[in-house]
Amino acid sequence: ENENEEGEERPKRKRQKTSRKARSRMRRKMKKWQKDPIVMRWKQDRRDKILGDSVPDKYGPLQGYPCADTCPSGKLYLENTVCPMMFKEEAELLFKALKPESVVWEWGTGASSLYFSQCVKKWTSIEHVTAWCLEMRSVAPPNTEVRCVPIEPQYRECMLS
Repeated sequence: ENENEEGEERPKRKRQKTSRKARSRMRRKMKKWQKDPIVMRWKQDRRDKILGDSVPDKYGPLQGYPCADTCPSGKLYLENTVCPMMFKEEAELLFKALKPESVVWEWGTGASSLYFSQCVKKWTSIEHVTAWCLEMRSVAPPNTEVRCVPIEPQYRECMLS
């Protein structure tokens, strides 16, 4: 398993370790983000919109509320004003996979991006709706990169149907 096709041994990839200083710096940035008044106002408005909509489950299953307030490690506080729009069992499954050193790449940005990204080292989210992308980018945690990647014109019809 550690050999290439010619039977030569492959060099083992070294896992990049995050220094204690860098982790501490990121925790401070995350705590600041969790209390940011602009982010909190956006999240409260979004939560009110989700929970107050006349169409049940328009944004996903409301059974996700309330959601956990700590990461699975139990060491990190989770700001949970806005919860992922998924069933609790789905959230539990994701929590089992996410570790503090996880690096995540996802398609589609939303409440789950803001929520779960608080438990990992790095989160990258690709969003195709430019206005939503810019909005999410403005409220994303410090370890989260939201990339705006519009769908090319020749693929719009099949992607948006």
